[in-house]
Amino acid sequence: MQPLTENLEVWDFLEGAIENLNSRERLLSEFRRASRHLLRASHAVFFLKEENIYRADRGSSFLLHDDPIIGYLAAHPLVLDGIDWPGPPEPVAELAVRNRMAIWGARLLIPLHENGHLLGIMTCGVRDDGQSYTENDKVRAVFVARLLKQLLMSSAHLNRLNLQHEKYRLGEKYLPRTLILSAQDEAPAAAPLVVRALIGEVRRSKETRETQPTPDQPFRAKAGLVLETGGVWVFWEEASGEVDSSIKRSREERLNLLREIAQTLNHEIGNSLVSLTTLRHGAAVLKSNLEQAIHTDISRLEYLNNQLVQLAALVESGINVIDFRDIVRQVGEACGVKADVGPDAVPLAVAPRLLDFALQAILRTIIENRGGLGTKDLTLQLRATGAEDKITALISIKGKMLELEGILPVATPDSVPNQGKMGVFIAKEIIKLHTGSIHAGPGLEGTEILISICKW
Repeated sequence: MQPLTENLEVWDFLEGAIENLNSRERLLSEFRRASRHLLRASHAVFFLKEENIYRADRGSSFLLHDDPIIGYLAAHPLVLDGIDWPGPPEPVAELAVRNRMAIWGARLLIPLHENGHLLGIMTCGVRDDGQSYTENDKVRAVFVARLLKQLLMSSAHLNRLNLQHEKYRLGEKYLPRTLILSAQDEAPAAAPLVVRALIGEVRRSKETRETQPTPDQPFRAKAGLVLETGGVWVFWEEASGEVDSSIKRSREERLNLLREIAQTLNHEIGNSLVSLTTLRHGAAVLKSNLEQAIHTDISRLEYLNNQLVQLAALVESGINVIDFRDIVRQVGEACGVKADVGPDAVPLAVAPRLLDFALQAILRTIIENRGGLGTKDLTLQLRATGAEDKITALISIKGKMLELEGILPVATPDSVPNQGKMGVFIAKEIIKLHTGSIHAGPGLEGTEILISICKW
């Protein structure tokens, strides 16, 4: 037995191979260096399997999976030297081997074999002294190939582990925290209190439980039973930013709503009080035109009061499944506008009384803003998209000189604020409650006012 001091090259090679186990390219470079020192080969090339092809790690050479060389080495894992054919005679495979070895400048082909599968081929060039490879060289080459096969498999496994570890590291940083407890495990003290309470609740109820973030506690968590062990799985994430954003958004929406109500009331009441303010000056005799204006303003204030009553009654609305065409027909008849509703029913779960008020308020405001045109050439069209509980009713108001405060014409940053009438404001809120929208868009006959209505 040779002393260890005479095998320093082997130990150096093993150290380099293990050190570079996480990189297939560097690992192959170590085996290429080892083949020069241990086998005295002038060069080495490794053909490794990639799906249905065996590709060289250097250069552009490759072997297809149906190549005679592959078929022979898969069935007979033997070292081929191109001189003495070691196995059963196969003229086609022998001719292919000799041709390939001549093209590659190779003198040895060593298969990398695993349980009847050919994982690759190690090729060695001529010996550095020009002599033929001896039997000892072939035996040594087989051991080098076996070690290469094992380390390549370990390298692939290590790379998969490294990839999973990196994913786990990123997941631990960005994804919800996760715990899997056995039936005997206690919830860790480091877990938030709401998570520990959720684990106890699941163990008592034997059902999946979850909790949502609130201003009092910022965690979203879910837990359930592990059927295989009787334990509990739980994951949670900190959502204080989401809660804070929700509170800010709710506050801003409420402030915007209050501002819109204030501006709308100021606009409409201001218009209605124009003529009434003359009474402050103590006019003894009212002119006939001023008297008529006062009567008009009083009527407007009474109508505004009725609309405010309607706003207060929003919470008392009843929801029914109706044919939406009936509402459109009623609105058209009440306002004297032609309604085109189509032949097919449009069943929707809506608040009929509220929608009737909303559509009438919008339509009457448009008619009022058209001046002398009134209802002339004004049409109301109903279409529908979707099916079953995802039906959306699409209402188009078509005609010339359409104007609806806050909708058409579209407001611009430098335009004068105009919140319009209280009835239109209430109508927009009713449409929002039905997950709908109202806006102006281009139509076949000019600009149209488009309204979408979904189920309540």
